Amino acid sequence: MLTGIKVTFAIIYIIVVTLLLFLSTSIAITFASRLTKPIINLISASENISKGELNTKVPDIETDEEFKQLNNNFNLMIDRLKKQQDKLLAAERYEAWESVARKLAHEIKNPLTPIQLTIDRLKNKYNNLLNHTEKENFNENLKHHSAMASSSSHRE
Repeated sequence: MLTGIKVTFAIIYIIVVTLLLFLSTSIAITFASRLTKPIINLISASENISKGELNTKVPDIETDEEFKQLNNNFNLMIDRLKKQQDKLLAAERYEAWESVARKLAHEIKNPLTPIQLTIDRLKNKYNNLLNHTEKENFNENLKHHSAMASSSSHRE
C-alpha cells in the first residue's frame, strides 16, 4: 500500500509540475509579447522611414504607458520630418522657378550679344569692299553701336 501512495503522489507531483511549467511558460510568452510587439512595430516603422516612406505611422496598440509615449513621440517625429520635407520641396521648386524667371528676364532684356555678333560680321564682310572714306565712316558707326551695346550689357 505504501507503493501505491508513492505512485499516486508521483503522478500528482508530475501533473502539478507540468501545469506549473505550462502556466509559467504561458505567462512568460504573454509578458515577452507585450514587450516585443511594440519594439517590432517601432523597428518596422523606422525601416519604412529609412526607405523614405514618410507616411508610415507606428500602430497604436494596448501596451505599457512608456511604449505608448515612445510610439506617440515617434509618430510626432515622423510628422515633423514630413512637414520639413514638404517645406524643402517647396523651397526647391521656388528656387528653380526663380532661376528660370531670372534667366528669362536676362534673355528678354539682353538681346545685345546677337547684335554685337551681327556688327562684327558686318564689319568683316563689308570692310574690304568700301573705299577709304566710306570705310572710316562705316567703322565709326559700327564702333558707336558696338559701344552702346557694350555699355547696355554692363548695366545688368
